[in-house]
Amino acid sequence: MGVFCKHVAATLLHANALRLRSAPEPRNPAAGPPGGQAWRRSLDELLGPRDAAPAEDRPGAGTGSGRTTPLGLQFELREQPSRLPGPARPWRPAAGAQQHRRRRLGVRPVLLNARGRWVKNQLRWNTISYKTYGLGLDPEQHRWFAQFVPLHRASGQLYFGEDNDWLYLDEFSSPLLWQLFAEARRLGIGLVGMKQDSQVVVGSAADLALQARGEGGPGFRLEPVLTVDGRPHPVESAGVIGSHGFYSCAKDGRLITLAPSAGPVSEVGRHLLLDGSALEIPDADAGHFFEHYYPALSRAVPVSCSDGSVQLPEILPPVLVLAAAYGPASTLELRWEF
Repeated sequence: MGVFCKHVAATLLHANALRLRSAPEPRNPAAGPPGGQAWRRSLDELLGPRDAAPAEDRPGAGTGSGRTTPLGLQFELREQPSRLPGPARPWRPAAGAQQHRRRRLGVRPVLLNARGRWVKNQLRWNTISYKTYGLGLDPEQHRWFAQFVPLHRASGQLYFGEDNDWLYLDEFSSPLLWQLFAEARRLGIGLVGMKQDSQVVVGSAADLALQARGEGGPGFRLEPVLTVDGRPHPVESAGVIGSHGFYSCAKDGRLITLAPSAGPVSEVGRHLLLDGSALEIPDADAGHFFEHYYPALSRAVPVSCSDGSVQLPEILPPVLVLAAAYGPASTLELRWEF
């Protein structure tokens, strides 16, 4: 065999061909899963690779890219100024002639600063939908606040007064407010008071009723009673939200509780709650009250007596009656009445 024998070259070529056949076929990494697994590639493009961390565990998930500034809704019970226009101020309980000063539950947007405090900064209701450059707000939370204003304006108010900082839930006519609060909880929007130890609670259901109480002497009194989720709340600092809810403040304003009403709030109930005082019924007028006033009053506001000191008459529902009267010439007259 010579130095340049063709048999050596042929042997090397054959061995190299065998090696290539036995090696796995190379695959383009961008081509996705092999075979008929195009569905994996499609879902990976939509959901991200399955070996990545879950979306809810990734930093900044649900709040956009990068760090964001949390938003909150701040509550305060405020006093309606006696003369308009004029600035409102925080409401405080008062005695004597001033105890019936009108109170309203105000809310305003705030953000959480680097020190962990809720501050107003430059946020205003009339500019919050667009004047937030440089604040780094969470887009979903910002959208929530932008929706709050037009829903509040569903009452027909098309302008802001001099006070752009506060909106008042007393004037929030849309019952969609309670869906907004549920959405706020999902988005992590804080419901906060004016003090660090304040607490804002959104209940499930509120009820307004009149409680009849005998004082051991002649006559009795009717007192408005507000309950939220079965627990009584003070009426001295309570109010009505539109015609679909109630609120009450306790512990010097450090506990604010609000909840939707079981049904529409009547004007009679609104007046009795905002007035806050009891109705004194003398014994000599009890019969006249039960005959002429009690039926209509009990239809507007539930009336009860928990201690049995007052015997409340049973109100029977009206019954529709058909009266038939025979007339001359085989005629029949029909008359419907209650």
